Amino acid sequence: MELRKDLKPFYAYALMSERTHEVFYIGKGRDDRIFQHVKEGTRGADGTDKQRKIVKIEKSNNDAVKQIVIGRFDSEKEAFAVESTLIHWVYGIHNLTNIASGHGVNNIRKKDCFGDNFLPEKDSQKPFYAYLLTDPGDDSVFYIGKGTGDRCYQHQNEVERGLITTQKHQKIFEILESDRQIKPVIIGYFETEKEALAVESVLIHWVYGIDFLTNDTSGHGVESIRPKGNYEELQGIDEPELSYSAKARENRERNNVVPYLNELKELIESKCDIQFDEINTSSIKHTYLVKFMKGVRLTVVCHHNAKISAAVTIESLDLKGCNKQRVREICEKSILEWRDNGRYGRIMPAGTYSDPKTILRKFKETLSEIEKIEI
Repeated sequence: MELRKDLKPFYAYALMSERTHEVFYIGKGRDDRIFQHVKEGTRGADGTDKQRKIVKIEKSNNDAVKQIVIGRFDSEKEAFAVESTLIHWVYGIHNLTNIASGHGVNNIRKKDCFGDNFLPEKDSQKPFYAYLLTDPGDDSVFYIGKGTGDRCYQHQNEVERGLITTQKHQKIFEILESDRQIKPVIIGYFETEKEALAVESVLIHWVYGIDFLTNDTSGHGVESIRPKGNYEELQGIDEPELSYSAKARENRERNNVVPYLNELKELIESKCDIQFDEINTSSIKHTYLVKFMKGVRLTVVCHHNAKISAAVTIESLDLKGCNKQRVREICEKSILEWRDNGRYGRIMPAGTYSDPKTILRKFKETLSEIEKIEI
């Protein structure tokens, strides 16, 4: 599946049981971050509760880890705000395998804490908030909003002034008629209106469901928020995991790998008095500048990773034993160290570099070692 270019770049997501839909982890990310947890967990990359939960579910005969995007946003701040709200108010950190509490934890109300003693900390630099209106009879939520100042108290004031034009007004009127009072519940304070809007939309659509509320409007960015109880792949929300080949192709195009290597080619040829034999673009994993000498390939190799960078190596002409032996011979007679049974070698410490001057220096060092070897 091709990666859609019009998706909002940042998202909040959940890891859950595919069978029961029990959420055990909340995160925020971009690109393919959502898919990395299962890969890390099954490789045993860490010893966290999250990893153990993933392994347990993946080893089950009738279950698997489901990874879903809850909402997409234009900024990282919006994704952070939604992540913290989901961790603390919606699911409760004690019910999750998250280690970190999330961004702005002190400004988010804790799960099931309705009393004044559990108000999130009000910060003068965070004037916007998201809030709930609940029926004091059964604590059911009937309205989600965002605002500043005393906005959350205006709904009851409107009804008391005789304004009854919406389903929300009618619900408030019925509560007041039964001698009960509306008490808004502030869920969290935020620095920007966009953060509050993002949280409002997620609460309306994913958490409570607009069909169960009296909100007249759907909220900001509704097209990028998952509806309550919908676990299918959704256009505008989900980003399919790219295959390795598709991801590598995208990285190569996005990073302009061939023009980058052409610039390195001009720099190295002007400073080292050599001519590269080719730019090899046949591999989906790498693109090479190649100089054939002494039975090996001296290469500047650009891996098709997310970040543009290159490494200097010597590599065997192919995987035949005699050609790998040639790499080993050169390494044993020089300061290069061979790797992968002699298939390639490098000046140590090895690494990939983005700075052309560093790559040039590594190339000069490697070229010097090869030139002084008698084969």
